[in-house]
Amino acid sequence: MAVRFDGHWRRRSARCFDTMARYFFDFQQGETLDRDQDGLEFDGLAVAEREASIAVGRMLSDEAARSGSAQIVVLIRSEQGDLVARVTALLRRERL
Repeated sequence: MAVRFDGHWRRRSARCFDTMARYFFDFQQGETLDRDQDGLEFDGLAVAEREASIAVGRMLSDEAARSGSAQIVVLIRSEQGDLVARVTALLRRERL
């Protein structure tokens, strides 16, 4: 299980189950890519995707408050290093 502290994800100490798998969240914003070196353990890809979606939503909210527009992408990699999912959020505020 993962928890968020001060804008960063940390792994909570927990018993490992046989079904747990490690996923890596690489955050991309504009030209910047922040590769996850540690990864987090989740009970399957669906749970990792849900957690990435929550993280993207929070980051988008923070960025929108500052600049009014943002595009944030989380690339999810498996333990083997394969890209297995992508979560993308785009916010564009325009005056008409």
